[in-house]
Amino acid sequence: MTERRSSRFNTSPAGDWVLSKDGEKLYYVTSFEKGNDIWVTDLRSKETKIFNKLGANGVSLELSQDGKFLFVVADGRAMKIDAESG
Repeated sequence: MTERRSSRFNTSPAGDWVLSKDGEKLYYVTSFEKGNDIWVTDLRSKETKIFNKLGANGVSLELSQDGKFLFVVADGRAMKIDAESG
């Protein structure tokens, strides 16, 4: 089960978020520019970067059971995104 909370990364409020199966990456939704995008933070190195540019109004995330994919619903459209390459 994935725990979800509202948090702040960078200077923008983060919405939905999931932790990778190995606990090393945090994927989260935030609106840093125009619309909501998916960002990732490597929790060991503290490196943060945009993971997938969506520009969507509403985004929700779910990690696949094997941890290889992010299931994303963005503005009512479902997507399957590779958790390594974005």
